Amino acid sequence: MKKTGLLFIGSLLSMSVAAQDGYTISGKLRGITTDKVHVVTADFGCVDTLASATIVNDAFVLSGTVPGNIRMVNLVFNGIENSVPLMLENTLYQMQVTAEGAAVNGGGEAAKLYNKFNRVAQEYAAEQETVMTEYSSAKNDAAKALLQTRLDAAYKISVQKTLELIRSNPDSYVSAYVVAASARTDGEELARQKYELLSDIALGTVAGKAVEAAMTRYDNLTPGKPAPDFTVKRPNGDDLTLSAVPAKIKLIVFWASWDAASRQINPELITIYQQFRPKGFEIISISLDDNRFTWERAIEQDGISIWSNGSDLLGMASPLAETYMLNGILPYTILVDADGNIAAKGLLGNELREAIADLTQKKKK
Repeated sequence: MKKTGLLFIGSLLSMSVAAQDGYTISGKLRGITTDKVHVVTADFGCVDTLASATIVNDAFVLSGTVPGNIRMVNLVFNGIENSVPLMLENTLYQMQVTAEGAAVNGGGEAAKLYNKFNRVAQEYAAEQETVMTEYSSAKNDAAKALLQTRLDAAYKISVQKTLELIRSNPDSYVSAYVVAASARTDGEELARQKYELLSDIALGTVAGKAVEAAMTRYDNLTPGKPAPDFTVKRPNGDDLTLSAVPAKIKLIVFWASWDAASRQINPELITIYQQFRPKGFEIISISLDDNRFTWERAIEQDGISIWSNGSDLLGMASPLAETYMLNGILPYTILVDADGNIAAKGLLGNELREAIADLTQKKKK
């Protein structure tokens, strides 16, 4: 069956009904042809199909009981590429799905709270889009600086509104879900700030356990802890394993061929490499590309084949991106000492050079 793209940005919940023993989702399709629909968990736990239904005359009814009373799920349609996200509670829903989107009536208190979080995010996204449009046509540096200040202010407001929602709803699965969903992109400081606002009740949910797991990954990346080992493929198909690279000091560089900032630092990294390579220094560049051709071409163009290069070609979906809690801002560096422990994170320029020099001097003592 030919796949059809389903555009879905968000649910429109215009009706709230009383909670019941289970949930019922009544839906109607328009302009989409498929035979089955499934309710699949989408909240960081094991993927589980909660219910399935056959679609008859473009209509379906799904029913069941939500484990834990609230779960984030996806409605997955056979042969359709995208899915419909839904904060599912034990209540009633009516849904109309088209190729352009999905409208949902129903839901309870969790859906209302989730919509509040979404509105905060959407307000910031709209302001960000406006500022970026104006930035591209700004005529001088002063105008650009004002736009950056405006964007920074909007971001701070967004963060404060989100923190207040979590603070007001510390026991909620929804709060835990939102914290878990943004734990990586937030960065460690903000993620921990949100985490501290959650109660043990929220942390006991599936989403809450995902938050705890994210905090553990941040803990594992503390300087002095062993750098998480990994194995990826070199351009020639051979394995590249961090612990197997013979060097006293190692620099892991996360980058991507499509990221301008990543490409711009490569000349400086070459200079650093040439300076410290005789002292047992090695660079391991890990690409977050998903296209082999562009990755290998960038290696050649930038002249970085002189050190180890590897990738799993999974882009930002790479397990390494989660292991090292990369937030999408590239390039990102991890400096590893002679004992295999993390010496420093996120250093570039003179700070990186000084940190490497310090490690080489320590080894001489």
